[in-house]
Amino acid sequence: MLRPLQPDDPREVGPYRLRNRLGRGGMGQVYLGVSPGGRLVAVKVVRPELADDANFRRRFAREVTAARAVAGFYTAPVVDADPDADPPWLVTAYISGPTLHEAVQQQGPLPPSAIGALGAGLAEGLGAIHAGGVVHRDLKPGNVILAEDGPRMIDFGIARAMDETHTVDILGTPPFMSPEQATGAQVGAPGDVFSLGALLVFAATGQSPFGAGQPQAILYRVVHEEPDLSGLSELPDGLTELIAACLAKDPEARPEVPALLDSLAALKGDTQWLPPGIISMITENRTATIAATKVDPRADQPPAPPPTPPPAKLSWLPALAWTLGACALGVLIVLAAIDSSSGSGGSTPTTTAESDTSTSDYYDTETSSSEDETTTEETTTEETTTTDEETLDDESTDQTPFTLDAFMPDDFTDDSGRHHQYEAGSTRPCTEWASEEVASVLTDNGCSEMLVANFVDDDSEILTTVWVYPFADYDTADTAYNALDAQDFMQLGCWDPNSGPGSGVCDNDVTAADEWQYIGQDHRYVIVAQSKWIDLRSDGSGDEQLKSAASEARSAVGPDNYYGN
Repeated sequence: MLRPLQPDDPREVGPYRLRNRLGRGGMGQVYLGVSPGGRLVAVKVVRPELADDANFRRRFAREVTAARAVAGFYTAPVVDADPDADPPWLVTAYISGPTLHEAVQQQGPLPPSAIGALGAGLAEGLGAIHAGGVVHRDLKPGNVILAEDGPRMIDFGIARAMDETHTVDILGTPPFMSPEQATGAQVGAPGDVFSLGALLVFAATGQSPFGAGQPQAILYRVVHEEPDLSGLSELPDGLTELIAACLAKDPEARPEVPALLDSLAALKGDTQWLPPGIISMITENRTATIAATKVDPRADQPPAPPPTPPPAKLSWLPALAWTLGACALGVLIVLAAIDSSSGSGGSTPTTTAESDTSTSDYYDTETSSSEDETTTEETTTEETTTTDEETLDDESTDQTPFTLDAFMPDDFTDDSGRHHQYEAGSTRPCTEWASEEVASVLTDNGCSEMLVANFVDDDSEILTTVWVYPFADYDTADTAYNALDAQDFMQLGCWDPNSGPGSGVCDNDVTAADEWQYIGQDHRYVIVAQSKWIDLRSDGSGDEQLKSAASEARSAVGPDNYYGN
């Protein structure tokens, strides 16, 4: 997902010019960048608190060196890095496409015919990674990018630098961790095989084989309970048994990667491996990338430039040089996430909504001007998408893509100072999960498809869900807004992330929980934000904090995010 750079984001890292934010992971921000030779790349910039840790820098340098030795078609290769920079950074090839997590959340589970092809590609990628002496350690749906010609793995090996730095915590993603990783034991190639098995279950069913809920509960099931494979009955003969073997508790009982690859390759079939809905997501992402960078991700790439050490002083490339230099792309990922808007509306206490989402650790950021190396100053004007506000009032003139990328921000900070991070989002039918009263208003005014997304605060205490409903024009949206706002509260259903902070909330009875809801109109869109405590408290003690979160979320989400306003 492409998002505008923020004012405090760097504009250059080493020799790479940054164009957009791609996402944020545990290690730091990730940006879409362009190399001096015109290649699109993903640039990961390490968080300041990690950059200040000398042990982390040493381990990061070691893992980067190992990762750069990995070569394989189904990996996004590490092409450059500077562990000694302040802060350290890492560059990988850019792959234009959704993560597996985003694809499943928006389009549903992959068809049975695609699971063998996905597994074969990832097994081949693991073979290349392991041949380079690297263990992935964090293979999950958010670290797999789907491209038309096969999946790609990202972030392989680098998690170890963080794992060894943070000795108190076990780092990873609980639903996709192996038992040995969950218990803090040594993790090798068999651990990646276990993660691959769990990932294939998710791809086929939309669920982890070890369920949802709090991380410690999931980790207990990973270590002590058998996986739930009940949703795999439609897979080709032999594939369910192969996945079950990958999920053996004993690392020695799991298949080795070469044998696993042979078995999966025999089951992958000969048809187009991705369904039309995901192909459309890839096309949309390519279109957004071209609009943001003037580089076509599918174009042939110029020869890769040799890694360049950072200059003593960085200068901004003028806009003309950028335009001329943009000629093609490399490959990496785009996450999941989206941007924001403004607006106001009435507030009413309300009940909540129903489940499913999550994200990835891939990309992020942007802005500014600077001097060249002579005494002359050159101000670089950033290329942004602009629009006449009135064009947003009618579907026939509104050019805003109806995507999570265009409407949702990476994060927001409410009036109380709480920081809330985007967790997951999806495109769903407008009336899904809604009460009859709400559904009637939406249907009568022609709403067919909505955006829904979750945000969680840094303390994992507040879950905020936002719904975006599009209508044909401003007047229709106004009619729907007034009808919805007149309701005592809007029953919109409960929707939560399927992993990570906030996951499992909707598995409980949420009807009595304290909640706060804001509704507002933004041009031809009606936007509703609703906040609740993740522990579902109902004593009214935190209403002001819920109000602050919902109010700010309502203002942060909308089409202005696409136009950088």
